[in-house]
Amino acid sequence: MKKFSLSTKKIAGIGMLAALSVILVTFIHFSIFPAVSFLEYDPADIPIFIGTFVYGPTVGLILTVVVSVLQGLTVSAGSGWIGIVMHIIATGSFVLTAGYIYKFHKTLKGAIISLVSGCLVWVSVMMLCNLALTPLFFPDYDAGFKTVLELLIPFILPFNLIKAGVNSVITFILYKSMHKFLKKYFDEPEKNNKPTQTEQNLSLETNENTKTEISDNLKINVKTDFEKETENKTVGKENISVSSLSSVKENDNHESSLPVTENKEINIVKKNSGKNKNLKTENNAL
Repeated sequence: MKKFSLSTKKIAGIGMLAALSVILVTFIHFSIFPAVSFLEYDPADIPIFIGTFVYGPTVGLILTVVVSVLQGLTVSAGSGWIGIVMHIIATGSFVLTAGYIYKFHKTLKGAIISLVSGCLVWVSVMMLCNLALTPLFFPDYDAGFKTVLELLIPFILPFNLIKAGVNSVITFILYKSMHKFLKKYFDEPEKNNKPTQTEQNLSLETNENTKTEISDNLKINVKTDFEKETENKTVGKENISVSSLSSVKENDNHESSLPVTENKEINIVKKNSGKNKNLKTENNAL
């Protein structure tokens, strides 16, 4: 979440918009319905709306409070604190609604939706605000409430629709040119985050180096794995050859031992036959 901060240039821009708002209400204000002369139109909200779209709803609310207090102490001093509060509520409701919608939808469609929504909220809020605060101007609150209730639909409702609607249309027409003016003279220049050509070349070189290092490491790993496999195969062959040799030796020993036993048996047979011959000769002699 971004922290809210105001640079020196932004503060100067906000001051310029506040001064322009007070100047507009000083020279341009007139009654729309002669029957209710206290309901006067003035274009003081146009700089506030523009400031809201350029700098955001928070700045728009600050502008609303500053302009309402200045206007209530100078041009509209007759309305006193009630006029200041009603101005803050009316313009503030518009600023917060339109400002937050446009903040997240900065397109032509988003601007239209935000302005229309701001007008509807303005009118709804001011219907209640007039019922609650306007009777305070009358000596008798109950009598004043009845009077305001009678004026609510035929005069107060259309007056707020006209005032909010006209100021919104003028804001929509002037916003683009005013936005360029304020960004040029009353805002910090945006930092160019685009990398230079040398930075791009360096990043490409580093990427290539990392790629070559990775490929070399992969080759080394493949070689070591291959060598391990070959070593295991050679060791296996050697074990097989050793085992085969040992088995051959055992077979040789076994075979060499067989003739010895056979010779022994032959000698025993010869001895026995010799004994038998001797016995036969002795018997013949007898």
